[in-house]
Amino acid sequence: GPVSNSVAPGLIPAPSPSPGFNVNASLDVLHLAWAAYCNNSALEAWDCQWCHRTQGLLLLSFMTDAQAGTQGYVALDNHRSRIIVAIRGSKNGANDILDAEFWTKHFPPLREGAMVHHGFLAAYSSLRNATLTAVSKGLIQCPKCTVLVTGHSLGAAVATLAATEMATMSSVPRGGIHLFTFGSPRVGNAVFAAAAAALFGSGQLTRMAREHDIVPGIPPRKIVFGYEHLPREVWNRHEEGVPDWYIVCDSSGEDPMCYNSEVHLSAEEHTHYMGFKGGYCNGGPKLEAARVLPTVV
Repeated sequence: GPVSNSVAPGLIPAPSPSPGFNVNASLDVLHLAWAAYCNNSALEAWDCQWCHRTQGLLLLSFMTDAQAGTQGYVALDNHRSRIIVAIRGSKNGANDILDAEFWTKHFPPLREGAMVHHGFLAAYSSLRNATLTAVSKGLIQCPKCTVLVTGHSLGAAVATLAATEMATMSSVPRGGIHLFTFGSPRVGNAVFAAAAAALFGSGQLTRMAREHDIVPGIPPRKIVFGYEHLPREVWNRHEEGVPDWYIVCDSSGEDPMCYNSEVHLSAEEHTHYMGFKGGYCNGGPKLEAARVLPTVV
C-alpha cells in the first residue's frame, strides 16, 4: 500500500511538525487573519469564507481608515474566552505607499531607541484608538479573556505594534496577550524587537514566514536602520504534491537555518499560507451582496 510520507524522488520528506506546534489551532488563527479582508456586514453576521472555523464570534468593532487604507476588526470569542484583534494586509495603493519607505520613528510605548518603520507606525496610528477602545470594551464584558492579535502582511506589522502597546498597558491582564502573525515584514530595529519580545511570555509570540514569500525579507536587515524580526519564527515550508510542513525556529527571530537560509523571490507566495490562498474575502452564502460590494478604494 502507499506509504503516508512518501514523496517524489529528490524531495526532502516533510518532517512531522515540530513538537509543540499545533497545526489546527494555527489554521484557526490564519482564518481569523484572512477574515480581516472581509467587509463590515460579513463580519457582523460572522458569515464569510474565512468565518467557518471559529463559530459564534461577536463583532465588537470594525475599524477602517480610508485615507490610510487600513482595516481590521475586534471580536469576542466567548467559547474560547478570548478577544480577537485582526488587521488586514495591503489591499490598495495607500497601503503600498505605506509599505515603501524604510526610515524609522520612535515607538512611544517603548523606551528611547526602540525604532519602528514610520509607515507601519502611521498605519497603526490610524486604527489605534478604535482598536484599544474595543479591546477595553471586550475585557469589561469578559474580564478573564486573553487577547489574540493577528494579521497578514502590513496587517501583521500593525498587529505587532498593537500587541506590543497592549502588553505595556495595566488594563490588559498580564501575560494575557498572544501575537500570531503571517507574512510579517520586519517592523523595527533590534532595540524594538528585544523590548517588544520581553513583554511576552513563552509561547505567546508566533511569526509564521512562508518559504519563498518575499515580504518577511523586507525591510532588509543590512540597511542602515538595523531592522530585526521578533521571535518566534515558524517556517511554513512547502513542496508541490506534499502537505505544507512547519519548522519552529530558534528564539532569536533571525534563525539562519529557517527563512533566512533561502532566497526569497516570490510575491505570489505572500498570499499562500498553510495551504490556503487568502488576501481577499467573499461574503458567505447568506451575503450575496457582500460579494460585489467594493472594499475601501
